[in-house]
Amino acid sequence: MTVQERDARLFAADALREARSAMASPPTEAGYFMAVFTLLAIGALFPELLADDADADA
Repeated sequence: MTVQERDARLFAADALREARSAMASPPTEAGYFMAVFTLLAIGALFPELLADDADADA
């Protein structure tokens, strides 16, 4: 794994955490849309991050 890949994964993990936090907060239309977009983008780039997170919830 290159430094760039590692940094991208760290950024994606932080973005995923923030998106989930935004979805749990009182919703605003723009905030919820961006949270969903973030989840979709991370799912496309790093599907294992979503799978790992789902396993942790179980």
